[in-house]
Amino acid sequence: MTAKKPADTDKRQWRQMPAEFRRRQLMDATIAVISDVGISKATVGLVAAHAKLSPAIVNLQFGNKNTMLVETFKSMRNDFRDAWVAAQVADVARDNVAMRISNMLQVYFYPEQCSPQKLRVWFAFLGEAAARETYLDITQRYEDNYVRALTDMCADLIAQGGYTHLRAEHIARSLLAACDGLWVARMLRPDTLSPEACRENLAALLAMAFPDHFPASPNSNEDTATA
Repeated sequence: MTAKKPADTDKRQWRQMPAEFRRRQLMDATIAVISDVGISKATVGLVAAHAKLSPAIVNLQFGNKNTMLVETFKSMRNDFRDAWVAAQVADVARDNVAMRISNMLQVYFYPEQCSPQKLRVWFAFLGEAAARETYLDITQRYEDNYVRALTDMCADLIAQGGYTHLRAEHIARSLLAACDGLWVARMLRPDTLSPEACRENLAALLAMAFPDHFPASPNSNEDTATA
């Protein structure tokens, strides 16, 4: 949820706001600025202007631009991870490994994760990861967790369904790569590829990999996963 802006930019009043409110407000502003101008041009001044606060307040919270960017990237990753965990342990999916796989991959296409604005920011950070060790470390740590979790679930479904021709890690990495590819396509052409269309593409891929658990259907979604 996007934080509301305080009416008064006075530093003392802003300090009295709850800590999570202050961080979320500035991270929302950072995300908006990166989406508009990219990482290299996302200055403390622009973030402060977007949040209708003074640069001193941004520096008070983060100290400098680099910390502001790193903390924003971590927050995005944490939000994504939390959504993955919630999808995995949802009551409706807890005893249905096929539904758990589908639900976890559906997180990629939640509106808050795959809006054109958010996708521009995701890829801005990922594009910097090869050159910035901090971003690379954050990316690798979270991606390794995703691969392990999805591989374990794919292994369970392979055993359950007798898909002996499949290797769990290969399928897990392929599904994650497909989601990344759909993100790229949606970022480039948001007018022609909706979140629902992304989910339909994902459902088709799951049906090809696990046909006994994901019936092929043009309207496939997370509810089509069978026990």
